[in-house]
Amino acid sequence: VTIARALVKEPSFLFMDEPTSGLDIKTQRDVMFFLKGLTKTKNIGVLTIIHDINLAAELADKIVVLREGKLLAKGKPEAVIVPEIMAQAFEVKNKVIFHQGNPHLLILNEDKHG
Repeated sequence: VTIARALVKEPSFLFMDEPTSGLDIKTQRDVMFFLKGLTKTKNIGVLTIIHDINLAAELADKIVVLREGKLLAKGKPEAVIVPEIMAQAFEVKNKVIFHQGNPHLLILNEDKHG
């Protein structure tokens, strides 16, 4: 509903904070693909804050990674979603694989016994 209200005003830019929060996986993707489509069909700029790094990697032209208000990285998903930056940002052991041309972050189990 919030997105529809914003679009009625025919904006040139949308700034959205977690627009998919509380939605199931399919609906999250649907909303994000809809927003991506607006950039092409309506020439609307979209800046979205989202914590689902894999969804961002699939749809974003550029990604900015922040930690405690400090810029860690910015650029195309394949340049930003790399193990070193993801470890620094999220403090997790990880691996990045590519699926359908997009980086995909995998969180690895920590070996708690040494």
